[in-house]
Amino acid sequence: TLAVTDDVTDARHIAIRAHYFVPVQKDGENVFPAQIVEMIESTFSMIVMLRFADGAHLVRWEVDKPAWEALHVSENASLRICFPPDALMLLRD
Repeated sequence: TLAVTDDVTDARHIAIRAHYFVPVQKDGENVFPAQIVEMIESTFSMIVMLRFADGAHLVRWEVDKPAWEALHVSENASLRICFPPDALMLLRD
């Protein structure tokens, strides 16, 4: 279950910008485990493809290179990712 700030009750989907994900150390509100499937180096950032469940579609996470290097993680590593409630966009069909 996701905690959100909007009162939309008929939302069918959520969206979040690729650079709004927050890696965290502990479980908590809106924190989900993810596995790194692929890492793509760009000029100023890393594009990290995450899988949040077996068989699920990949989700793109974009993170500045200095922040990425501070995480000290590699491909196939597991992370906890937080989706901040104020960064979630609720979408209707």
